[in-house]
Amino acid sequence: MKKTLSILLILTLTLLAGCSSSGAIGSETSRTPFPIRYELSSLADDFLDLPESAFPGETVEIRTQKLIDADLHVYADGQEIEKTHEDSDFWGYTFVMPEKEVLITSKPYTESEILGSEKDAKILPFKAQYIRTDGYHDGERYPKIFWITSVEELDRYYRDNKNKYNLESRENPYSDETIGFLDAIGRYDGAFFEENDLIFVLLEEGSGSVRHEVASIRRTPSQDDDRPYLLQPEIRRIIPEVGTDDMAQWHIILEIGKKYGQAVSDLKDPVITDAYDSAPQEMSSDTAAANGPYGQISVLLPDSWSAQESPVDSDMLEFGLYGLILRPDSAASGQIEL
Repeated sequence: MKKTLSILLILTLTLLAGCSSSGAIGSETSRTPFPIRYELSSLADDFLDLPESAFPGETVEIRTQKLIDADLHVYADGQEIEKTHEDSDFWGYTFVMPEKEVLITSKPYTESEILGSEKDAKILPFKAQYIRTDGYHDGERYPKIFWITSVEELDRYYRDNKNKYNLESRENPYSDETIGFLDAIGRYDGAFFEENDLIFVLLEEGSGSVRHEVASIRRTPSQDDDRPYLLQPEIRRIIPEVGTDDMAQWHIILEIGKKYGQAVSDLKDPVITDAYDSAPQEMSSDTAAANGPYGQISVLLPDSWSAQESPVDSDMLEFGLYGLILRPDSAASGQIEL
């Protein structure tokens, strides 16, 4: 009898151990991450974050850059993922990881999705002013676009931003300057706003030599019953062959009929394209360059000039970490430091 009980006890302990072992294996298997594969469009370089795997039930986020002239559809196993992060520097696409491998694919928006269907699009009449209103602020994001629909809103904008940008008058502007902001808005009175609205587009440029031209304002249908249209300016950046090395902020002021204005239309970020005053030329062999931690400094040398590179921390320059020393061959003394 005791021998029989001993055998039963051994069998019971063995079964319990097996169950415990089996449960542990099952638990470990459920926490195994599954791979995420990618077959991306030609715009794949615009992806910022591509997770390689995830656990079942985990929320996965894929990030892409916000593009100037295109955007992306992103799919998980053929099902489109909703786009989020409207107010960030990137788009986010999130999905919940299933208990299997997932394939991520993408394709760019079509031209009709970006600009609206051609047959439904309308080019609107407008007038434009281009006002340089410098005011660099670290972390500020551009472009910005918004409506001004009354004298009160215009006055409020001036008060709220006059310490952020140069919004004052500008008497006798130089040939490379524009009139002042106050000069530009002086005629926008109550009578003007009875018939018109304003669109402000704010841009930032790495060179003050870059100019702008608004090519068109396109109106396309929207899905909003209250505001059934979308307005989107198309702006050309006119880039000179040689430009100045200074930051610039711009207010582009667009006048548009009130029948097309804020009451019936929302705004989309502008489509921005580049144009050149003349075809960019390759640098000649008379090019001097200096390399350092902030990039390369290079300059085309005029005839009968020479250059000497000043490496990092060489103490050859009066000011600056690194750069170039330029002088005409005919000069016995003196130099220009870049």
